[in-house]
Amino acid sequence: MVKIISLYFLILFSNFCFANNDSLWCKNTSYFLRTNLHHGFIWSHSASAEHSSNALVLGLEFELLRKRNDTFDSHFNKKGFLTGFGINYFYFDNVIFGNNLNAFYTLESTFIKTKKLNVGIKANGGFNFVNNPYDKISNPLNRSFSSYINFYLGLGLVANYKINDANEISAKVMLNHFSNGGNKSPNLGVNFFTAALSYQINIAPNVSKPLDLKRRNGPFESKNNWQIAAYATYKNTPVSLDKYFWVNGIAVSYHHPFGLKKSHALVVGTEWINDQSIEYRMWYDKRDSLNYLRVGSLIGHEFLFHRFTWGQYFGVYLYKEVPYFNWIYHRHTIAYKINKNWSLGVSLFANNQNANFTDYRVIYRWNTKK
Repeated sequence: MVKIISLYFLILFSNFCFANNDSLWCKNTSYFLRTNLHHGFIWSHSASAEHSSNALVLGLEFELLRKRNDTFDSHFNKKGFLTGFGINYFYFDNVIFGNNLNAFYTLESTFIKTKKLNVGIKANGGFNFVNNPYDKISNPLNRSFSSYINFYLGLGLVANYKINDANEISAKVMLNHFSNGGNKSPNLGVNFFTAALSYQINIAPNVSKPLDLKRRNGPFESKNNWQIAAYATYKNTPVSLDKYFWVNGIAVSYHHPFGLKKSHALVVGTEWINDQSIEYRMWYDKRDSLNYLRVGSLIGHEFLFHRFTWGQYFGVYLYKEVPYFNWIYHRHTIAYKINKNWSLGVSLFANNQNANFTDYRVIYRWNTKK
């Protein structure tokens, strides 16, 4: 009898999804395939990156995108957003960079919407694969990256014009970056601007299915909480490329969710950094009378995407004797929630435009009483 009743409600809600695409009880999604042609140039962001100046860039990109048509995700952006996966190939007319292939996850959030035109912010994040990194014998001029696998980031503006229900054209401007996050030197990174023209086709409109609310919401509560993170990584140093050292630290932070449906969080915290590559570098430079340990304070913002958290943080050192950095730094962190208390994450630590290291972390969270 219970199985019969369950089957009845499953059929009922399945039909309800097709009858009402705006229902909170169903998931209604459209899928798109987009082809992009890029053209741009490398931006030499520092004097030491002059080896990459004036290089032109050509690129070919494919994206598989999805758009939620129901109202369940409207608390992120009432004007809509696209998510998906993509791959792109970039050709640089500077031979030291070789061939470059990127695989990434993408998010487009609309802030201007009319009947025909949507304008939004676009962010890409993923991995970069190259075949000609730095080598002290075969490729000594490439100080931009020294790993075969690097991180890829992209940020820009995109405008989509709807021709009809199945076809769209778009244009976008992107700032692209890839580097290994500072864990292997030399690692100046590559920054390049591109403009792209795109054609987009709707390959699967209005795909509907019942929504598993329990799985969708997850076991998390949007309450004020404390988090403690232990992190570590392994990196070399510019003064001795063949030597690798441990970097580790502990961060404690307070998180205050806010906004509609608690999809954002304000964060304040502090962290202790033990970078043994800096200890070696200070010894090498005969500055080992100074303390290589650092203590920093952080304030930042997080996007709360269900099980994923994406955070951007501004830091100021409370204690620092290390002479190689100024007093200001920034972090960018992505974490995945395993359950209501534990998360795993990766975080990029940078001073100005230069990555210092990328760490991997375990995070424990507990809610406050309020």
